[in-house]
Amino acid sequence: LAEIAEVATSETSLESEAVSGEVPLTPVQKASFELESPEPDQFTQTVLLDVDGQLDADALQGAVRPLVAYHDSLRLSYQQTVSGWVQRYQTSVDAEQFSVVSLLGSERPQQQVIATLEQRQKQLNIAEGDLVRAVLFELDGRQQLGIVVHHLVVDAVSWQTLVRDLETAYGQLLEREDVLLPPTTSSFKGWADGLESVDVSAEEVAYWENVVSTPLNQRVRFSEGNEDVRI
Repeated sequence: LAEIAEVATSETSLESEAVSGEVPLTPVQKASFELESPEPDQFTQTVLLDVDGQLDADALQGAVRPLVAYHDSLRLSYQQTVSGWVQRYQTSVDAEQFSVVSLLGSERPQQQVIATLEQRQKQLNIAEGDLVRAVLFELDGRQQLGIVVHHLVVDAVSWQTLVRDLETAYGQLLEREDVLLPPTTSSFKGWADGLESVDVSAEEVAYWENVVSTPLNQRVRFSEGNEDVRI
């Protein structure tokens, strides 16, 4: 990990704006494609946020585009070739990534929210780099914001960063300021290149293979008072 971090932090803060071309698949991406899903476009993650207050739809729509431009992983596309899946940056995406759905007066609003997000999920197209959808739901007396992102480029950890940056961009536009997100560190390409350059010893591989093959209740133990609590 130290070697990977060294590769990643050696990049300039502006690299994510300049990166282009082909990107090696990371190990977890390779594992995802090895599952040979019949619907690879539908391997997504979704968050549904309850809104505190009232969001301005125009400012929110304006914040989505710079968010995608800022996070270079959201601009990746995937093509299946005879030699396997190829990942590369997409220069532009011709898709409606943000929309507003009014459910005012609906008798079953949450069911319609779920159905709408499922419909937006089915619109994603990894071959075209179409990986993101955001929907602002207008409900009686409140709003909800749903965001769908393909799992190839997001996980449980990165959601917090995405939502925080979206909130920052939204706040700046609401104040009629230019969108200025924090300086970036490493691009997704830099991270993927770093993973490929690391030479992992056979002993380390054997260790982790043993870890993942050991049942969870044999390798995790929490101590509570004078007693061990096993899971």
